[in-house]
Amino acid sequence: MRKVLLLSLALFIVGNVLIAQNKCPVKFGKLVPEDFNVQLPASDSGAAAVVVADVGLTEFVSDHSDVTIVMEFTRHTRIKIFNKNGFDAATVNINLYAPPSGSESIINFKAVTYNLDAGKVVASKVENDAIFTEKSGKNWQVKKFTFPDLKEGSVIEYSYTIRSPYFFELRPWIFQGAYPCLWSEYTVGIPEYYKYVKLSQGYQPFAFEEKSTKSVKFEFRVRESNNNTGTTTGPISSVNTYSLQPTVDEFRWVMKNVPALTMEPFTTTVANHLAKLEFQLSAIVYPQTAPKQFMSDWAKAATDLWEDENFGLSLSRNNNWLDEVIDPLLKGLNSPNEKARKLFYFIRDNFTADDRWNYRLTKPLKDILKDKSGSASDLNLLLLSMYTHLKLPALPILLSKRSRGVTSEMYPLMDRFNHVVVAVELDSQAVFLDASQANNGFGRLPLDCYNGHARMVGKDELSPVYFSADTLVETSIIDISFTSPGKETYQGSIVQNLGYHNSVALRGKLKGTNEEQKKQLLAKDLPEFIELKGLSVEALNQPEEPVSVIMNVAMNLFNGDERIYFNPMLQFGQSKNPFTAAKRLYPVELPYQMNDNLLLTLDLPKNYTVEEMPKSMRLRINEDDGKYEYLISYDKEINQVMFQRSFVLNKADFPNTDYETLRSVFEMVVKKEAELIVFRKVASQ
Repeated sequence: MRKVLLLSLALFIVGNVLIAQNKCPVKFGKLVPEDFNVQLPASDSGAAAVVVADVGLTEFVSDHSDVTIVMEFTRHTRIKIFNKNGFDAATVNINLYAPPSGSESIINFKAVTYNLDAGKVVASKVENDAIFTEKSGKNWQVKKFTFPDLKEGSVIEYSYTIRSPYFFELRPWIFQGAYPCLWSEYTVGIPEYYKYVKLSQGYQPFAFEEKSTKSVKFEFRVRESNNNTGTTTGPISSVNTYSLQPTVDEFRWVMKNVPALTMEPFTTTVANHLAKLEFQLSAIVYPQTAPKQFMSDWAKAATDLWEDENFGLSLSRNNNWLDEVIDPLLKGLNSPNEKARKLFYFIRDNFTADDRWNYRLTKPLKDILKDKSGSASDLNLLLLSMYTHLKLPALPILLSKRSRGVTSEMYPLMDRFNHVVVAVELDSQAVFLDASQANNGFGRLPLDCYNGHARMVGKDELSPVYFSADTLVETSIIDISFTSPGKETYQGSIVQNLGYHNSVALRGKLKGTNEEQKKQLLAKDLPEFIELKGLSVEALNQPEEPVSVIMNVAMNLFNGDERIYFNPMLQFGQSKNPFTAAKRLYPVELPYQMNDNLLLTLDLPKNYTVEEMPKSMRLRINEDDGKYEYLISYDKEINQVMFQRSFVLNKADFPNTDYETLRSVFEMVVKKEAELIVFRKVASQ
């Protein structure tokens, strides 16, 4: 019997421990001095603030002022501020959907700053009149507030409830942010009437997930008339109560000790990698009524687009007014290829794109043409309408820019797309165009368009298209030679053959400059001992061709010093490692594959020789993912140094498991490319 009692006691204790571990460790609403003793996790020991607990709840409730159900989202958050760099955590933004028909509202708002003063907790409340409202887009507003009496060591805490009649999209929950989070929890109770699709992303595991089922009652009070007048006013009307009692599925997700996630080099957007849950309404099924579908398939989405006045309907019209513009431009041109190019460059060179990103038209096509401006998609849709008018086989492609985030391949979540490019068939080949970007060539897309999944808008389907950075290869070759031995001043040349995207960047850098200004800009990239004498930039005004920069230079290096130190990379090397973080939680996303090459030939004067020289080095990256070669030699017979450097990455996207490899490779490259050749003066022959 004693053993049974001991076993029961042990099971009871273990059960209580497990329950305690599954409960939020923070009791919101009141702090004691011990609550200030928050320690940073070892993985984020240098963080300026830490989210102690962040707890959210979404539930559906009766709206007693109307016969309807509304959604309430409640959030409680506590944050410890360690130093001034964490003060940003004390500025809170709450986004509210606010269409003309009625806005979401905030109720039960509380926000307090807590400080320790002589061992006592002092509270400073955020008053309601300290909340500011700003317009954010056509149908959104932002409520903003910050905390008073903020100091290093403060603890801030806030809570609020958003009451919303709009439940097409449940409030998402982001478990991860710019500061580490010790406890992040989200609970959602979904009545059986509402069908949602859950979307999750990120690399952090849940500490635990729970699902339970319960029955709830929704009660509605309705004022009804007891007479035959049809009115609901006056003393003879009554209030009756109606109720529904659906089953509710309650889901609970918890993450513990979530590391901070900040922007690091070679990242499209951190938003792609945050640990996050999102929900999209797919259908509503009320009792004894037909189901109402809200999430369509890709075919239905295509139909909706072609019936949209700000998309397909505008493109499908005759648009005969375009003849006044098109006919003079295309006079004398016969082939579809020539016509397509002419119209592309007409839009690119004569129209200005603003900073709005939307795949629909922001104004009528006629206004875009008249104003010679619009959103980036406006310009591309105008180009598409011209192609369509000429009966060139062309279709729009919806995509999301890399800086915006990826789109869903499974579900037609149209608000995730924010740009349109054009696909036109020429010589039996699909050619992709973006006329909204200055310096962009025909048949090329800007780097920000290479964001994976996109959709071509056909008449009956949104067909998947993929623009992967792994399909791009950027090759550059720098060829350097110095001759005229026996003289202190060397004549030489530096020839840079750039890849396409570096050519685009250089065209932007040199746009609007005269010859002297070009020389000044390019001379800044040369070492002090090299003087730019002459400059030629080839293919600068040919956007489909790579640029070549040819510099005639003089080198003042061998000035009579006993020893001279020379870096064969000049200033074209990898001077610092872009990967500074000790570890990385998400992939490395380069803009393209890389193939960088540098060649150097240096004839030495007769009174100098090589005293010390770096060693050659070869290394491979994960077998076939890339390679690095640093090959250097000295020919005593002709007193000449030969150097060749090649750095190749055979893919653009690397998983975070390759991060340490990439970081160590770049570290070795930086170290290697800082090494110097030592020239020593010798007696003249």
